Amino acid sequence: ASTGLARARLEDPLLGADGPPLTLVCAPAGSGKSTLLTGVAARTPLPVAWHRVSADHAATRSFVGRLATTLARGFGVPELAEPADVDALLAALDAHCEAPSLLVLDDLHELFGTAAEQLLATLIDGRPPTLRVILSSRRPPELNLPRLRAAGEQHEIGADDLRFRVWEVEELFTLVH
Repeated sequence: ASTGLARARLEDPLLGADGPPLTLVCAPAGSGKSTLLTGVAARTPLPVAWHRVSADHAATRSFVGRLATTLARGFGVPELAEPADVDALLAALDAHCEAPSLLVLDDLHELFGTAAEQLLATLIDGRPPTLRVILSSRRPPELNLPRLRAAGEQHEIGADDLRFRVWEVEELFTLVH
C-alpha cells in the first residue's frame, strides 16, 4: 500500500484507460520516483509486475532471467527454459498479457551502457500492445525515445514535475504528517 501523498496531477495520466504505453520517470536520487510509482501501482486496477534493477543485471542472461521471474510472479508468465531467450520472453508476454497490465522497471540507471540496456530496447519495441511500461531512472536510457515520443507513445515525468507544489506541501502536512 502507498504511504505517501496521492499526487493526482502526476498519477492520473498514468492510471487512465488511455494511459501512455511507455512512461519515463527520470530525475536525480531522492526526487520521489519510486514513491510516485508505488502510488501508481497501489491505485491502478491493472495487474502490476514490479522489477527493481540492480547492477548485477548488466549481463543480458541475468536481466532476462530475473525479469522473467518478475513477470511470472506478476502476470503468470511461465518461467523460461533458457533465461537469456528474449524471443521466448516476448512470446510468453504475448500469450499471457491479453488484458491490459503494467510493468514497472525501477532503478533502470543501473543498466547504463550495458548489453542489458540495449536488450531493453528490444523488449520495449516487441512488447504486446496491452503491456504498459513505466521506466524509472536517474538518467535517460539509451532507447529510441524520440521516435516513441513523436508517435505519441511516450509520457515523460522529470525532476521539475516531481517537485512538490505549494498546495501539495500543505496537503502532505495536513493529511500525511
